[in-house]
Amino acid sequence: MTNFTGANLELAYLTKVDLRYANLRWVNFKGANLEGANFEGANLKDSYYLTVEQLSKVETLYDAKLDEKLLNSLRKEHAHLFKR
Repeated sequence: MTNFTGANLELAYLTKVDLRYANLRWVNFKGANLEGANFEGANLKDSYYLTVEQLSKVETLYDAKLDEKLLNSLRKEHAHLFKR
């Protein structure tokens, strides 16, 4: 498991990056491009500046750990991201 705990990924270009099962807790995602990224099983809890708009463009969030508010919004609007 890759550990990015507390990393500053502000404005990072993370297109199509494989972050399966990565620990991304307390990461700053402000303005990061996440299009096509694979977050299967990743821990995204307590991340900063992570938005529904950013996550709606990823490849998958299957089995990912997210803050409840973000998780509920994504499940309503982008349920396909949580399917295998």
